[in-house]
Amino acid sequence: MDALERRIAAPVLVIGTGGAGLRAAIELAERGVGVLAVGKRLKTDAHTTLAAGGINAALATMDPQDTWYAGCRPIQAD
Repeated sequence: MDALERRIAAPVLVIGTGGAGLRAAIELAERGVGVLAVGKRLKTDAHTTLAAGGINAALATMDPQDTWYAGCRPIQAD
């Protein structure tokens, strides 16, 4: 095996680390199932991470001082 390669074994492989993939991995882990989740993007650049503001707004779990439109900016016409 190459020095850059590493073998990892798990009973379940979840492909995709968006909201659904991570939720599936969490559920399996909580039930005692070994799980490996793989995604193609860095965790700080994942679409679900970037959409957290919208998710928080939909779930009403954001800071009471914040608003759903705080990050919105009007589009300027040229």
